[in-house]
Amino acid sequence: MSLEKKCEENIEQIASRPKNIEEAVGSHYALQVAIQTMKERCQQLQLRLETLEQENLRLRIENRKLRSDTVSNSVELQNNKGEMQRKIDDLEEKVAEFERTKSHLKHHLCMVATENKQLWNRLSHLTQANQNLGSHLSKISNTLSRHHSASSITMSKSQSPNNSFSEETSKECSDAAKEPNSPNSKVTEGVMDASLQEISLKIFHGILQNKTDLEDQCAQMVEIQSDSYNIGLECLEDDDEVLEDLKRYHNNLLKLRDQMLEQQSAMKTALDNLHHGIKGDHLCSNCKEKSKPALTEANVELEAEIESLRQWGTPDANVHSSKHLEIELMAEKICPMCGKLYGKETPFNSFQQHVSDHFTDDDETYSIINNFEVIT
Repeated sequence: MSLEKKCEENIEQIASRPKNIEEAVGSHYALQVAIQTMKERCQQLQLRLETLEQENLRLRIENRKLRSDTVSNSVELQNNKGEMQRKIDDLEEKVAEFERTKSHLKHHLCMVATENKQLWNRLSHLTQANQNLGSHLSKISNTLSRHHSASSITMSKSQSPNNSFSEETSKECSDAAKEPNSPNSKVTEGVMDASLQEISLKIFHGILQNKTDLEDQCAQMVEIQSDSYNIGLECLEDDDEVLEDLKRYHNNLLKLRDQMLEQQSAMKTALDNLHHGIKGDHLCSNCKEKSKPALTEANVELEAEIESLRQWGTPDANVHSSKHLEIELMAEKICPMCGKLYGKETPFNSFQQHVSDHFTDDDETYSIINNFEVIT
C-alpha cells in the first residue's frame, strides 16, 4: 500500500507541475513499468508460495503415511515376536514332556533288564535241576538193573543146596510156569509190578511238572523280550520323529528371523533416505542435473520478460502527444495487480478499494504461518 501511495503521489505531483508533456509521459511509463514488474514479482511470489504449500501438504501426507506404515510394521513385528515366543514356549514344553517320557522309558527298560536277568537265572537253575533229575533217573535205572541182577543171583544160590529141593522147586516153577494162574506167581508179579509202576509214575510226574514249569517260564521270557524290543523300537522311532520336527521348527524360525532382519534394515535405509531427501542434504547426481537446467531456463525467461517490458516502456518520439495523454488517463484507472480497466466515470475510491483488496491479510486459519509444520 505504501508503494502505491507513493506512486500515486508522484503521479499527482507530475501532473501538477508545469513540465513538458514528453517528460511527464516518460516518467509515467517508467512508473508503470516499475508497477508492472512489482506486479509480476508478486504473482511469481504467490505462485511460489502456492507450490511451496502444495509441497508442504504433500510432504505432510507422505510423512503421515510413513508414520502409519512404521506403526503398522512395528505392530506386525511385535505380533510376530509374540507368536515366535509362543511357538518357542510350546516347543520347550514339548521337549520337557519328551524328556520326561524318555526318563520313564529308561526306568522301564532298566526294570525289564533286571527281570530278564532274573529269568535267565531261573532258567539256569531249572537247567541244573533238569540235569540233576537226569542223573537221578540214571541212578534209579542203575539201581533197578542191579536189583534185577541181585534177585537173579539170589534165586540161583537158593536153588543150589539140594538137588532134590531144586528139582522140586524147578518142578514147582515149571508147574507155576505151566500154570500161570497159581497164587504164588501172581503175588510176586503183583508186588514187582506195583513197585515199578509207583517209581515210574513218580519220575514221570516230576518230569512233566518240571517240563510245564520250563515251558511257562520260556513263554514269559519270550513275551518280555518281545515287549522290551517293541518298546525300544517305539522309543527310537518317537525320538527320531521328535528330533526331525524340532529341527524343522528351528530352521523355520531361523528363516523368519533372517527375513525380519532384512525387512528392518530395508525400512531403516528407506527412512534415512526420506529424512535426507526432506532436509535436502543429499541429492543424487540425476536430481542435481535435472534441477540445474530448470533454474537456468527460469532465469532466462525472467530476463527476456524484463527486457520486453523495458523496450515496451520506452517512449516513441513520433507518437502524438494527444494519444499519450489518452493513454496516461487510461493508465491511471488500470489495476496494477490484475490489469482490469476502469473507465473515466468510475470513482477513484472504488478503484483504490479494488487494488487494496488484492493485498488483504490472509485468514488466520488458512495462513501459511499457522499451517506451517516443522518436519523432522
